[in-house]
Amino acid sequence: MLSDKQKGVVCGAAPALLTTITGFIVAVKLYPYIFSIPDQSNGLFGAMLKWCLLPVICLAVNVGLVGNYRFYSPDDIDGAGLTAGTIKIRIYRATLQNTLEQTVLAVLTYLIWTISMPQQWQGLIIVSAIFFLLGRLFFWRGYESGAAGRAFGFGLTFYPTVLMLLMLCVHFIFEI
Repeated sequence: MLSDKQKGVVCGAAPALLTTITGFIVAVKLYPYIFSIPDQSNGLFGAMLKWCLLPVICLAVNVGLVGNYRFYSPDDIDGAGLTAGTIKIRIYRATLQNTLEQTVLAVLTYLIWTISMPQQWQGLIIVSAIFFLLGRLFFWRGYESGAAGRAFGFGLTFYPTVLMLLMLCVHFIFEI
């Protein structure tokens, strides 16, 4: 039996998964109509690489939030190594840690995807990067509300990357 908190997470995460799957289907079906991606491998790599900017921007914003908050907080200015930290800085550090983990996973996945998958599937990087940005916004906004409050944002950030990783595994198993 699931606890109320677990049910809240499921209620937030399930729509994120459905949004991801829908976005992926639309991206593949509408690929030639909505994405203009160069045919050459260097052009394709460059076109897809720029979408890594969205996760990296999320990470930079989160780093900036931590630094800015510490600067203005007498209790936190000395940093995590020297203080226990206020509740606010602990929240900022927790969101930063999660954003760092998600960013590394997403960017590496996008890079592997770009060099491994057929061109008609490259639009998934664009969709995933946009979902990453939106997911982080929902995650940051809902973090203080607990697990259920951040579930949709976490899922919208995480599920596109995980689905791409699973698709890469299937591609490598059946194409090698």
